Amino acid sequence: MEDILITGKNEIEIILFHVNDKNYAINVSKVREILNFIPYTRIPLTPPAVLGMIKSRDDVLPLISLRKYFNEPEEKEENSKIIITDFFNMKIGFLVDGVQKLFRVGWQQIQPPPEIGDNSVAIGIIKVEDKIIHMIDFEKIVIDINPLLAFKGDDSMVKEYKNKKVCIAEDSKTTRKLLEDHLKNKGFNKVSSFADGKKTLDYFREIAKNIGENSQENIEIPDILITDIEMPLMDGYTLIKNIREISVYQNLPIIIFSSISTPEIHYKKDIVGADAHITKYELDNLDSLIKLLLLKKAKES
Repeated sequence: MEDILITGKNEIEIILFHVNDKNYAINVSKVREILNFIPYTRIPLTPPAVLGMIKSRDDVLPLISLRKYFNEPEEKEENSKIIITDFFNMKIGFLVDGVQKLFRVGWQQIQPPPEIGDNSVAIGIIKVEDKIIHMIDFEKIVIDINPLLAFKGDDSMVKEYKNKKVCIAEDSKTTRKLLEDHLKNKGFNKVSSFADGKKTLDYFREIAKNIGENSQENIEIPDILITDIEMPLMDGYTLIKNIREISVYQNLPIIIFSSISTPEIHYKKDIVGADAHITKYELDNLDSLIKLLLLKKAKES
């Protein structure tokens, strides 16, 4: 039976958890397992939020306390739960006070958070059973703790990119800024970026509408789209599916740029019509893909 989460139905499964009296959520695609508290081995000279290392099955991985990261008062760790995540091609444990339940919601139910500064880790707000749930930017948390995991790539300029137009769809403010800066350093001087899939689709639809209404004018179409999967209002799969249904974008190069890397993503990528998938933050591989896809597009034009 076809899973409705596979083909751009704009839905997500989330796991609800709490820290102190605050409710949070994580995409189930990032979660490998949930454990009762297990002892950890402290590591010297690590940031306060990094409690130490734990062993889960055959893996040894870092354990991050969200209480410490959020500067919440300490509680007995023995009553806590550990959420084992898998993103950035690495496994990390997050210590939380408790895990509540699994929910399936539409991305349209996840609203962008208010602009409350660059340090916010909320990427979406959900109302579930009279509760306010914050979708957390786990990528930002990990980069805050270990900045070395952020982009490392060759920033040398490519002169052929000067007049190319690139569009970014990425809800994480941290990732969006890093990606914008890298692409501008590479030579793209026309970079448009959006924090959710809906705004991105509106942008592409407006361009297509202008082309239809002004067929004699030279209207610039984006040369490439780089999109995340997890975004408020509309996820990346639904965005790509809708863009591919617009005739002028049949040959638009589309790259999925996500912290999640699973076999299912490659399957879903093909169903909705993306050209490639790359894991954050593999910038050298991203640069190679951009070059390859732009060359392919030029030969087909």
